[in-house]
Amino acid sequence: MEKSTEYKGVYRWGDDGTWGFRARDIDGTQTSRSGYSSELEAHLAHLEFKENIRNRQRGDYTRYTVKQFFEMYIGERTKAGKLKEVSALNYRVTLRRHLRPIHDTRIGELKRETVKDLLYELAEQSPVVANKARLHLRVLIRYAIDLGAIPREKDPMVRIDPFKQDAPKKGVLEVEDIPRLLGACNPDEKIVVVLGLFAGLREKEIFELTWERVDLKGRWIAITDAKTRAGNRRVPIIGPLEELLREYRRGSTELQGPVVRNLKYHLWPSNTFPAIRERAGLKGVKTHGLRHTFGTLIADSGTPPQVLCQLMGHTRYQFTFDRYYHARTETLEEGMRGLEAVCKKVCKIS
Repeated sequence: MEKSTEYKGVYRWGDDGTWGFRARDIDGTQTSRSGYSSELEAHLAHLEFKENIRNRQRGDYTRYTVKQFFEMYIGERTKAGKLKEVSALNYRVTLRRHLRPIHDTRIGELKRETVKDLLYELAEQSPVVANKARLHLRVLIRYAIDLGAIPREKDPMVRIDPFKQDAPKKGVLEVEDIPRLLGACNPDEKIVVVLGLFAGLREKEIFELTWERVDLKGRWIAITDAKTRAGNRRVPIIGPLEELLREYRRGSTELQGPVVRNLKYHLWPSNTFPAIRERAGLKGVKTHGLRHTFGTLIADSGTPPQVLCQLMGHTRYQFTFDRYYHARTETLEEGMRGLEAVCKKVCKIS
């Protein structure tokens, strides 16, 4: 670590040439921030950090910008153990990509018209993105209101309702497409794909899964920190999945901690999986389509709706069938065979 000769508290970090700074937080603990591309950028970030500390010491949160409030909220919730690293990353991605126009707006000066125009502009491109940005901004505004930065009667999110969105078309794999998809994966990618296809896990559940919750001897996967209470469940490990997990574990140097170590959750839906899909020559299948494929294959096998609902981690099986069941071509043909037999019988009688 090399100390800057120009700016106090700024250092060159490691061998990669990046810069960072050290400072004391409001509670007196030593804080380090790194990853800045230049000495000046680290210095400006250091000044901004110290300005935040002074504002907090004065209790004048109205001076904070939206960006500063996001960072303070993420930092405090993460330090308290109430916000996971993946969720913190989601907040930062929303801020950087979708809320950039209001980055430097002071939280106390944020107007409803500004927020509404921004969200409606996002909704024209994608209602899903707009609703995600709305949710994250709603959480931030409530936090600001609790700290007194925004008067409750001047809540800029009031009467901005969620945007209507059609059920996303995830795409379902045909049985003959599954070998092509698996053949296009490296070992790390394959384990993510099979946990979605053969266990029905959500992407977040896969990337947060640890070996401690995988019982290969008892052939169970325990999901204990799902997004809903019904999502906390035990999923049986079928034979092919067990073989792939054992093979993957033999090739891993770490037998504890996260199952997936060499892939990034935030890059999986936008970069990694599209590249796999392109190599496999498949179109129209998204990452959550693996879970939809799991639900469809289970339903087609004649599994009772209540069992499928529990395997998927849902509360109501009606939702499971409405959202996750997609009749395959073979299933439709089988359904018509019964009608065909009746028609033949009727034709013979007549």
